[in-house]
Amino acid sequence: MCTISIGNLFKFENGIKGHIMTAQELALALLTAVFTDYDPEAARAVLAPDYIQHNPIIPSGADGLIDLIPVVQENGV
Repeated sequence: MCTISIGNLFKFENGIKGHIMTAQELALALLTAVFTDYDPEAARAVLAPDYIQHNPIIPSGADGLIDLIPVVQENGV
């Protein structure tokens, strides 16, 4: 299985019916996972482990953003 990283933001593990997601599809999948579905596993599926977070309050790496999901859900964002 091949992992493709796009600018240290997202990953896609090739092998799902041969479909490789575009950057737009990956971004939409991440935003949906974090802000609509509050789904940490769905977010982890598209985030690269070395995701670079530019908000100084949130740690870099996939876990920094994934750990924020319960806070987003509790505040109804």
